[in-house]
Amino acid sequence: MEKIKLYWIDKDRNFGDMLNPIVFKGLGIEFEKANDKDTGKLIAIGSVIYVLKENDIVWGSGMLDNNYFKIPKGVRFLAVRGPKTKENIKGFGVPNVFGDPAIFMPDIYNPNPEKKHKIGFIPHYVDLNDKRLKGKHIINVKKDPLKIIEEICSCEVIVSSSLHGIIIAEAYGIPAVWIKMSNNLIGGSFKFNDYFLGSGRKEQKPSQFNKLRILPKPFYEKDKLLKSLKQWVK
Repeated sequence: MEKIKLYWIDKDRNFGDMLNPIVFKGLGIEFEKANDKDTGKLIAIGSVIYVLKENDIVWGSGMLDNNYFKIPKGVRFLAVRGPKTKENIKGFGVPNVFGDPAIFMPDIYNPNPEKKHKIGFIPHYVDLNDKRLKGKHIINVKKDPLKIIEEICSCEVIVSSSLHGIIIAEAYGIPAVWIKMSNNLIGGSFKFNDYFLGSGRKEQKPSQFNKLRILPKPFYEKDKLLKSLKQWVK
């Protein structure tokens, strides 16, 4: 098969989106960068279903919220992030294959830093200026993604208002706390609970600063998720 056209957003250096080329390279899949106007492209990590064009492929992406989005003709779904995304898409044969492809990062990159911090805080970029973060160990989601992973792995616990801060922490076996710091995130809790349901858990409620609660451990079906991609790549 010729190189796939892989789409990700790179202009804002969003942590989750920037993991796309790292994951696909690590899985040994040849690709070239697609733009949002291309058709027949593959979208994976990120809440980017809204960029779909005719004949695109979806592997592990999710929706931001419950708002209706008309799926273009010929789109093929290999997997989506979770069942909340599936519920929003009717008539396209979305399979019961769930998961965010960022969970493959520990199979690709294995830093082993010293545990330097008891708690690391990962604010979504819209929460970076929250005054309650003063004096806390902050991990900035605008950094190089591998550096972010190293910092996450140097913490005993991660407290995050960024979805991929939670996903990466849990993928590496680090206890994670979901915290809501503002009402500025588009879609509110939708994408978080989409991920939680897609990783074997019930819907969750975010913690508050004065009462942090570690999330239940995830259950991933990584073999099933990877198989859905490999069968298409063939």
